[in-house]
Amino acid sequence: MLFFSVNGQSIAGIWESVDEVNQAPVHYIEIFEQGNYTFAGKVVKSLKYAPQTPCSLCPGDLRGQPMVSLRVLEKMRLEDGYFKGGKLLDPIKGRWYGCEMWLKEGDPNTLVVRQYVGPLFRTVNWRRVNEFTMR
Repeated sequence: MLFFSVNGQSIAGIWESVDEVNQAPVHYIEIFEQGNYTFAGKVVKSLKYAPQTPCSLCPGDLRGQPMVSLRVLEKMRLEDGYFKGGKLLDPIKGRWYGCEMWLKEGDPNTLVVRQYVGPLFRTVNWRRVNEFTMR
């Protein structure tokens, strides 16, 4: 499997997402190569909700799906050192946002994630999770 990378570092792996307001951990998101040189992601562990908690506000076919295994990242493509062109689901608000992400300069274990709607955006840092943290 070919993983696209920036400076030899890939975004593939498991990342701890955080609440943008209080920076508290919310989910572990697995980012993986989806095909056609794009990346996708899904929740592999929820730190805030029971695994079978349904996504009651999610749009379309995702409504009612359990938080764990929920598809939350789609169609991210590496372009000029950034992963962009995709979208990120906020399952708490039940809304898809445009998304850009990049590895923080000098720190391949921090993924900078920017969600946006039109000219408005918010940026948070996700931390890479190792297998020991997952337990």
